[in-house]
Amino acid sequence: MFENRQRTQARESIIDWVRRLEAARITSEAVPQPRIILFGHSCGASAVVYLARELEREGIPATLTIQVDSVRKHGEDDSVIPANVVEAINFYQPNGILHGQSRIKAADPARTTILGNYRLAYEA
Repeated sequence: MFENRQRTQARESIIDWVRRLEAARITSEAVPQPRIILFGHSCGASAVVYLARELEREGIPATLTIQVDSVRKHGEDDSVIPANVVEAINFYQPNGILHGQSRIKAADPARTTILGNYRLAYEA
């Protein structure tokens, strides 16, 4: 688990884990393919998309991204999910000071399934 400001450490940890699994697979077929699930809320949700893009450049797939009230950081677009992500889901709310990203879309719909963009209401 990493904070949104620790994206570099998260990326390095994931890359190290995947490389160790690849090395173990050379000597044993029993080593499973890693399933990477990235979850984030607010600034952490946008960090999830940026991290997925970084993993795509490394050739590492992500099984699922989950964004809750994704708040765009540094002018980057957190609405486009990269093609290395198999499935993605988005939860957002339109109220309050900061508004969550209301719609995500796949960079390559043939490779990434968007499970939905779900509007939530925090009334209590």
